[in-house]
Amino acid sequence: MQDQSNNNYTSFVEEIVSMIQSHQVVAIKSVQTISNQLYWSIGELILEKQAEHGWGQSVIDKLSSDLMARFGNDSISYSKRNLQFMRQLVLEYSNVNQLGSHSVNVKRTVSHLQNAIVKQTASLSK
Repeated sequence: MQDQSNNNYTSFVEEIVSMIQSHQVVAIKSVQTISNQLYWSIGELILEKQAEHGWGQSVIDKLSSDLMARFGNDSISYSKRNLQFMRQLVLEYSNVNQLGSHSVNVKRTVSHLQNAIVKQTASLSK
């Protein structure tokens, strides 16, 4: 009789674990979507301000430094490299719309951003 009770409890725990894991996946996907939207907006704004004010590459260096000072040095998403990826994503995607090419570069840039998000998410869960 005790074995049946243990089996029932084990099944109960597994059901709860499965629910938690499913919701974690949904939450991570939601965060990634929101992060991608934020990264796109940042990339657009960088391009817009560079064109408007004639700013060069140094604005990305300064922006990275200022954002990391504001949000912390271990914030992967605001490194110079990732800000360049954000800018490149908008630039490349805009070219895809206009020229119908560059899809490999867009996929590579999105992949870099998604890897940064996953690393950032992993570091937050520690």
